[in-house]
Amino acid sequence: MKKIMRDLWRALKGNLYIVIFIIPIAVAISILLIVCRNNSSIDTSLFTVELIDDVRYVHNHAPQFGDTPSVKLELIGKMVK
Repeated sequence: MKKIMRDLWRALKGNLYIVIFIIPIAVAISILLIVCRNNSSIDTSLFTVELIDDVRYVHNHAPQFGDTPSVKLELIGKMVK
């Protein structure tokens, strides 16, 4: 009986790691992905999405960041004189 219990404990020991660590982490990541997807701050009135031959085309109707762009190109130097 002791040998059977010892063998059962050895078999469950590997699965215990999966149950204690891996499954809760996978559940937490899934919940975060669902919450982030549902709480989107993207204003969909500023663009339309068209699907042609399984390729997604995005058509912008207005600037996405308002009047001030969040990205700016700036010259930092010349390569050739």
